[in-house]
Amino acid sequence: MSFVYIAAGLAVLFGNMPFLDKLGNAEIYLLSGGLFAYGTYRFYRSYKKLKDNREENSDEQAQ
Repeated sequence: MSFVYIAAGLAVLFGNMPFLDKLGNAEIYLLSGGLFAYGTYRFYRSYKKLKDNREENSDEQAQ
C-alpha cells in the first residue's frame, strides 16, 4: 500500500490531471510531497516491523 501513495505523489507531480488545474504550483508540490512522504513513512514502518519480527524469531530459535 505504501507504493500506492508514492506512485500517487509522483503522478500528481508529473501527471496531467485536469481536476488539479485550479491549484497553484506550490499546492501541487505540497500535495505531491505529502503523498510521497507518507508513502515513504509507511514503507519504513512496515520494513521496521518485519525486521523486528525477524529478530524476535531468531532470538526465540537461538534459545
